[in-house]
Amino acid sequence: MQRPSHLKSVTRALITTLAAAASLVGVVGRAQAQPGTLWAWGQNWFGQLGDGTDADRWTPVQTLGLTDVVAIAGGNRSSLALRNDGTVWAWGSNAYQMADGTVADRWTPVQIMELTNVVALAGGDHHVVLRNDGTVWGWGRNDYGQLGDGTGTGRTKPVQAQGVSNVVAVAAGWFHTVALRSDGTVWAWGDNGYGQLGDGSIVDLSTTPVQVSGLTNVVAVSSAGWHSLALRRDGTVWSWGDNANGQLGDGTDTRRNTPVQVQGLASVVAVASAIQHSLAVRSDGTVWGWGFNAGGALGDGTMTERWTPVQTLGMTNVVAVSAGNDQSLALRGDGTVWAWGENAFGNLGDGTDTIRLTPVQTLGLSNAGAVATYGYHCLALIGRGLAGSVALGQYVASTSGIPVTLVLRNPGSTAALETKTVLLDAAGNFSFQTARQGTYDLSVKSSHWLRKVVPVTISAGGVTGVVASLLNGDVNGDNTVNISDFLALRAAFGSSSGSGNWNPNADLNGDGSVNVADFLILRSRFGASGDA
Repeated sequence: MQRPSHLKSVTRALITTLAAAASLVGVVGRAQAQPGTLWAWGQNWFGQLGDGTDADRWTPVQTLGLTDVVAIAGGNRSSLALRNDGTVWAWGSNAYQMADGTVADRWTPVQIMELTNVVALAGGDHHVVLRNDGTVWGWGRNDYGQLGDGTGTGRTKPVQAQGVSNVVAVAAGWFHTVALRSDGTVWAWGDNGYGQLGDGSIVDLSTTPVQVSGLTNVVAVSSAGWHSLALRRDGTVWSWGDNANGQLGDGTDTRRNTPVQVQGLASVVAVASAIQHSLAVRSDGTVWGWGFNAGGALGDGTMTERWTPVQTLGMTNVVAVSAGNDQSLALRGDGTVWAWGENAFGNLGDGTDTIRLTPVQTLGLSNAGAVATYGYHCLALIGRGLAGSVALGQYVASTSGIPVTLVLRNPGSTAALETKTVLLDAAGNFSFQTARQGTYDLSVKSSHWLRKVVPVTISAGGVTGVVASLLNGDVNGDNTVNISDFLALRAAFGSSSGSGNWNPNADLNGDGSVNVADFLILRSRFGASGDA
C-alpha cells in the first residue's frame, strides 16, 4: 500500500483556482435557530454541508432534517452528527462513510442504521464512534487497519475494534484511530508510518490496538492528520507522530514514535489537532497554536511556522476549539463562533474568501454550543454541548455523605406529598422508607448536582435502594448546565479548600481540587437540565 507523500504546504493559488470552479453562495444563519440544530459553511463539493446542494457557502446554512443534535464531528469531505436518542447520522462524500452499502454521495443526512446507544464520534476518511458500553465501532476506509478489526478490508457497515474496552473518548487521524480508556491510558491502531501509534515501534501499521507508551492520567485526546495530542489531568499536553511542521510543539521538526511534552503550556483544558497544526485552550480562556501557519491557522498575525505554542490574538473567554486543514475555529462563552486562517471556500463564515491572520466572527450564529471543522468545511451546533468527544459517565464522583433532597409527587403534579433529606453512599446511591403505596415521581435534588426525576413504585414494605443517576455539572444551581457553569468553574480553576477562589460546587469529581477533570465532566453534561 502506498502512503501519500507528506505535503509541506498547500499553495493558496491552487486552492483559489479550485474554489472558482464552484458556486459560492452565502446565507446568513438566523438568530431564531432552534437548540439542537446544526449549521454549516465552507466547501460543499460533496454535500458535506447537508443543505441539499453542492454549492460552497460563505456564511452558515442549516443542515437539513436534523434536530435534537447533541454532538458533531467533521470528516474528510463528510460530516457526522449524534442525536440525543443515541443514533448517528452522516452526509457528504461516500467512499463507504455513509455505511449504507453504496458509494453515492449524500447531500442531506442519512442514519447509520446499525448503531445505537452512541455517546461520542470522530470522523476522517473512516468514521469512529463510541457506544455507552465502552466499545469502539468504525466503518469506511481500512487499508491501514484503522478500524481495528484485525483486517485491512474497507467496511460499508460498522465493525467493532478488537481488544480495547472501557473506552471513554475516541479520535480519528488520517489513517489511524486513537482511544482513551477510563483508566487514563491511550491506545491506537492503524497507520504508523510517522510513529502515530506512539508505542515506540517501527512497524508500518497495526490492525489491532496497541498502547501508547508512557501516558497516564489522560483526560482527552485529539487526532486529525498524522499526529495526535493527549491532555493529561495536570493540564499538560503531550504529542506524537508527524512533526514536519512543528505540530508536536516540542521545538523541533523531528517525528516522534513516543509522546513528548508540548513546550510552554500549562493549565490546558481543551486540545484540537489538524493535519499540520495544533491548538489548545488554557483555563484563562486564551487560545494557543503551533505548527503549519502559511494560511494563518495559528491566528498570531503572521504566516510563520511555529515549533512551539504562540497565542492566538484577540481571543478571550474561549471554551472550545477545532482545527481544520488550514483554518481554526473557536467557541466563546457568549455562544459566538470565531475563525481564522485559510478562507478560499468561505470556510471562515465571514461572507468573504479573504485569508485571515487573526480571528474574525462567523456571521449569523448565536447561542452556539459546539464547533467542528475538518478539511475546508465547518459545523456549529446551536444550543447544545461543548465541542469534544468526552463520553457520558467518564468520571464517577466521590459521593459519600453528599446530602440530597427527595420530593415525592403524584405523576405529573407539582405538589409535594413528602420531602426527605438523605445522604448518598460511596456509590452514589440512597435509600429511604415511606408509608405511601403506589406509583409516584421522585425528584432528586442537590445544591450543585443536576436535578433528576425517577419514577418509583412503592409497595407495602416501602421502597429502598432507589438509584438516581445524578449528573453533576450545575455549578450555579440554576437547573441547567450551561455557559454560566463553565465560567464559574473556570474562575475556580486550580483552587482547593482554603484557596481564595475555592468553589466546592466546581469540584465535580470530589477529588479536593478544581482541575481539568472537572472541566471535562461539565463539558459532557453541557446542555442538560432537570426538573424544577
